[in-house]
Amino acid sequence: MKHWRSAEKKIKAFLKFQYKTEDFALENIKYSFAEKFFDYMTLELEKPISDVTAKGYVKKLKQILENCANHNYITNNPIKAFVCYGNEKEIEPLEFDQINAIQRKKISLNRLGEVRGVKNNVLILY
Repeated sequence: MKHWRSAEKKIKAFLKFQYKTEDFALENIKYSFAEKFFDYMTLELEKPISDVTAKGYVKKLKQILENCANHNYITNNPIKAFVCYGNEKEIEPLEFDQINAIQRKKISLNRLGEVRGVKNNVLILY
């Protein structure tokens, strides 16, 4: 629920910034709304947020508009085609010596020792 409230605050702030209003008719939302909303969050805010976080907010807006379309408040979701994936942070695999260091590490907490290592690309559970 916290994420939805946060998304609501971002949308309201965007409406005030971009359109100088607190209300915006659903039928006036176009595809460019999503692009402007994304740019606002990543470029215009005093403390811009990351692309990944901004895409999460756009994704929530897409879900809201999809729900509105499903309940016939609007004929279709105008930002349905907006892509909310990509540009995620690339996770680099561990080096062999890092894996060995994990396996040799003395772990005193049982719950941390349950996932211990990897052998032939498979996690070893203890």
